[in-house]
Amino acid sequence: MHGTAMRYVALLIVAFSLVPIVHAGQPLEGVAAVVNNEVITLAEVRAITKQAEEKAARELSGDALRGEIAKIRLTTIAKLVERRRAETGSEKSK
Repeated sequence: MHGTAMRYVALLIVAFSLVPIVHAGQPLEGVAAVVNNEVITLAEVRAITKQAEEKAARELSGDALRGEIAKIRLTTIAKLVERRRAETGSEKSK
C-alpha cells in the first residue's frame, strides 16, 4: 500500500478506536474506509478481526491490548482497501 494511503488508513483507525461513538448505550455503525465509492464498514472490519481481538484480549491488557487491537484493525483495513482496489481495477479493465 502506498505511504499516503497507509497514513490515511492509520488516521481512520486511530480516530475510530480512540473515540467510541454511542447512542443510548449502543455503538453506532461507521465507515472504516471508502474505496472507489465502495464503503468498508466498521462492522465488516470487526467481523473479520473478532477472533484475533478476542485472542489478544486473553493475552494482553491496558495499553498493550489497545495497541494490538489497533494494529489488527489497521492491517485488516489495509488488506480490505487493497482487495477492493484490485477488484475495482479488474472490473474497469473488462
